[in-house]
Amino acid sequence: MSGYQQGQFRVSPVAHSDFVFAVSGKSFGLILSRDPRLLDKIIVRGLVFARMSPEQKGELVQSLQALGFCVCMCGDGANDCGALRAANAGISLSEAEASVASPFTSKIPNITCVPALIK
Repeated sequence: MSGYQQGQFRVSPVAHSDFVFAVSGKSFGLILSRDPRLLDKIIVRGLVFARMSPEQKGELVQSLQALGFCVCMCGDGANDCGALRAANAGISLSEAEASVASPFTSKIPNITCVPALIK
């Protein structure tokens, strides 16, 4: 695997800061198990976090909060409940299971409600 050496990830310095990460649940789990010290550096540059387990979603929310971020989580199913509950602003995008765990429920099943909540 490229960038991986003797149980540690090798991170090359980048000349500029105009980059972001898209992180899958599989990658998130690998970072946590192999070199958790990288997590804080990667999540602050994360733009997309996808295909994550319910536990990973909660870990992501809590990790961002530990870094001082105010976290908004949007979810539409039972697998999002823990992260919705842990987030500073949890928004359910359905009126099903997730709405029970979330303080906010959108009647529109997409994220267009987020700017209104922030205001």
